[in-house]
Amino acid sequence: MKNLNLRSSQFANYLYGEYVSRKEMLELQLQGKEPKIPSYMMKYVSHGNFNEKMGIAFYIKAFNTIPKDYLKDQQNYIIQNWLNLPKGKETVSISTTPDAISNDETHLIEVKCSMKDKYEEFNKLWLPQVYGQIHILSSLGKKIEKTYLINYTPIVCRIWQVDYNQDYINYLVSNLSEFAECLLKGKANGLADKSEQFKGNIDESIKLIKEYHYGEKEWMIQY
Repeated sequence: MKNLNLRSSQFANYLYGEYVSRKEMLELQLQGKEPKIPSYMMKYVSHGNFNEKMGIAFYIKAFNTIPKDYLKDQQNYIIQNWLNLPKGKETVSISTTPDAISNDETHLIEVKCSMKDKYEEFNKLWLPQVYGQIHILSSLGKKIEKTYLINYTPIVCRIWQVDYNQDYINYLVSNLSEFAECLLKGKANGLADKSEQFKGNIDESIKLIKEYHYGEKEWMIQY
């Protein structure tokens, strides 16, 4: 039977239709297709891919340790038949490929590369991916306590600590389940344009812990 897969990098779209509408995402998933990246966005994608190593380098600098499973050694994690459907039925899996994981497997590293310094505050559209990764690896037996999200730009690099938050994970799972059930039905009946925003307290789970500015001594990285 066919297995439909939801990837953590698209969780913000599955919940909020932020870059591609939820109904369009549903149609693409049913066809086994990925959202098409507009030509004007390719420079941002290329910037992110090229500079991911800089985010990892700042993590190494900040914590004086080298993570595992980063860059070309990244690992994919997947929960098969996520909804525990009976055998012989079409199923839905969820998967993620973290940018890196700590050697003791207690925290994840996620890198976001921006061409400009536009995120002095944490961008909460990152949360579905961050907590999706935590949920998937925790469900597979890892004791993930937090994620360090690194936002690298050419002029500033910020590192946020995002702590485990079960209430947000419950919210995420509920809304992903709604999307997955529409997938299994093959239609978007009753699927809202956007999920309701999380109503719990998430701010206490997010804190800026490091900030490096270009030109300052701390910016320098030794290779």
